Amino acid sequence: MTVKELARAMGYKAVVLVELAKEKGIKLPAADASVDARLATAVRTQVPHRAKLAGPLLVAFTRIAGKASAVSPLKGAEGKAAPPKAAVPAPAKVSPRPPRPGPASAKASEGKPAGSGSLGDALKGRPSKVAVDTSSLMMDGAIRVYKNEVLPALKAANGPLIVPAKVLEELSRHAARNDEHLSESGIRGLGILAFLGGVGLTEDMKSAADVHADEDLINLVSRFRSRFAVHVLTQDVALMVDIYSLRTAESVREIQPIAVWEIRGGQLRCVSAEDARRRRKRQKES
Repeated sequence: MTVKELARAMGYKAVVLVELAKEKGIKLPAADASVDARLATAVRTQVPHRAKLAGPLLVAFTRIAGKASAVSPLKGAEGKAAPPKAAVPAPAKVSPRPPRPGPASAKASEGKPAGSGSLGDALKGRPSKVAVDTSSLMMDGAIRVYKNEVLPALKAANGPLIVPAKVLEELSRHAARNDEHLSESGIRGLGILAFLGGVGLTEDMKSAADVHADEDLINLVSRFRSRFAVHVLTQDVALMVDIYSLRTAESVREIQPIAVWEIRGGQLRCVSAEDARRRRKRQKES
């Protein structure tokens, strides 16, 4: 039996099992190398099947799986991207920063999203915060979008991607599931965050113990919306509607724009409040 075969039988990728075994003081050879029955038994005894992971080993698994996923995909495994030096060309001309909008201009922007072009364009010229939901990081094609669109936008704006603690918890739970699709999606999301964190473009945010990830994001938008334009990356239509509904609150006089972004057609697209409401209505009727 090879390490790869042993890993598959236990629900892991070979590189992840090697690292988990190391956490237990067991040294495994390379993925294609053979392991004898004695070593295989030792690994099975010390490292449970992925579906039964818990405690410190579960924490180690999410860290290892996320790091392993971040090593290659965001550096070019999904699609052939341009070389890093040419990926983010310096702008030839810098426009003067517009004045901060007051209540009247904020109200005028209520009918349209705060960034109908690219995320990079939407972040120009005003203090902004960008936060992410679990669903966006688990989306098929997310690696390419975060590499080619989100990463350059964050770099140009010199601001991090805000990651609520509940989002990390959800990704970790999905990554450890026995369902192959959910597990791969969770690992993909952890890999994206590991990569962005490695270049200093994530900011972890503490969460209350008794809230769901969606509530966490709504609280975050409420906290920042009086001082910053807030952008949320999500695939959850119900969450989109809830976030846009915050624009009608009268407790905040100087309202900054709110925009929601989703991955659609392999690109990051801004979703208007009207579109979100129409889609939510269709969901409820179906």
